[in-house]
Amino acid sequence: MPLTIGHNTEKPFGTILRSRVPRLGGGLGSITEIDLTINRRYSFAGERRSYVSAACRAPAGLPGGVFPFARARFRFESHRLISPEPLRRSCHVRRG
Repeated sequence: MPLTIGHNTEKPFGTILRSRVPRLGGGLGSITEIDLTINRRYSFAGERRSYVSAACRAPAGLPGGVFPFARARFRFESHRLISPEPLRRSCHVRRG
């Protein structure tokens, strides 16, 4: 399924991936699992980075923090909306 990449600067999740699921099996089929892997690696200023790399914005004096990493929303043909809790990840401050 192709994804459309968009941006939202007003919410904590700035990059938005959207897709429409085609009707499966004449409307009788269903999706039972979704697996999305984002794995783009590149170099910037001599450092290896990835598409989901970011700074750890822990407050001064703390070695790291926990932050919301990704959120999903699913809207069905019946207009039912499912919004699971955001996926949370931790980060550690890198000392120079």
